[in-house]
Amino acid sequence: MAAVNQKRKIRLGILPKVIIFVTILIILHFLILYQSVSKKLEATDAQIIQRVESMGTSYLASEKQIGDSAVKDSVKGLDKKSTEAIEKNLKS
Repeated sequence: MAAVNQKRKIRLGILPKVIIFVTILIILHFLILYQSVSKKLEATDAQIIQRVESMGTSYLASEKQIGDSAVKDSVKGLDKKSTEAIEKNLKS
């Protein structure tokens, strides 16, 4: 009965200990690498968002300028045609 109560100790040789140690080192290395990459990705995301916002603002300004120019050209064209029509009616 005394033999049943004894705890069995697991004895590991040098090779399993080295494998466990190397595995733990590799896992820690990948965790540190993941943290570093995660921070760099967050910084890159912030830069991308900032650049997209500035591009959107500049495109909006240029499109507004093109729209204003088109409206002015249309108004000038309509004014010219209406003036020609009025002059034609006056001559008739």
